Amino acid sequence: MDHHTDAEVNIPDEIAKPCLITYRSVGVGVFGFVMRWAGMPLERIAILMNSSQVSGSNQFAQSVRLTFKDGLLSPYRVVGPSSIAAWFFQYSVMGMAFQVVDHALADALGVRPVVYGKQLLEPAEDEQSSASGVDASYRAKSTLKTLLAPVLAGSLESAVANRAEVERFFGPQKFSQIETKLNWSAPARFLGPAFLSNTTRNVIMCNTTFVLTPIAYKMYYPQEQKNQASL
Repeated sequence: MDHHTDAEVNIPDEIAKPCLITYRSVGVGVFGFVMRWAGMPLERIAILMNSSQVSGSNQFAQSVRLTFKDGLLSPYRVVGPSSIAAWFFQYSVMGMAFQVVDHALADALGVRPVVYGKQLLEPAEDEQSSASGVDASYRAKSTLKTLLAPVLAGSLESAVANRAEVERFFGPQKFSQIETKLNWSAPARFLGPAFLSNTTRNVIMCNTTFVLTPIAYKMYYPQEQKNQASL
């Protein structure tokens, strides 16, 4: 029976992979919640700038004043348990979706998945040595996998969450009116309005978070500064 490549973890690979995916997805979910919570003032300012509550000149300054009119902590008081749960699951599901898709494509095409975990701490020279020994066919399949994984993962997350996001934005009553007016087919109603925009956002997020960031850290971050803290 094949076992996990980490010598410290002597468990079957079919158990290790789901455990690692879950662990990383939870970490991404916590990270996403913290960043969204920290950015609440900016989110509130952006919402106000696109609303009828500000007008004329200096709309940004008006939005800032409205955001903090009840104190510096007022933007954070609107964050309830439902928002925390929504943020956590949005980011964790995105992380899990990408990892599942990335591993599935890697297995199907016979290439390696995106580098994760301890692999990021290894010297960049190891990656360059491995890359120098592969043929053009492998490179093409690896590039295809890298391009497809964010698109498929982003589309999957949007298919699951987009309709709910639009409903939260407009409110159930207004959203129902919008759906009635659009008179879309069942598949289109399932995906919800602005599905392509939502998917584009998710694809960009997948590329920056799960592809570009780990590759940049692995290949270009100074080896002597690589550790668990910088990771």
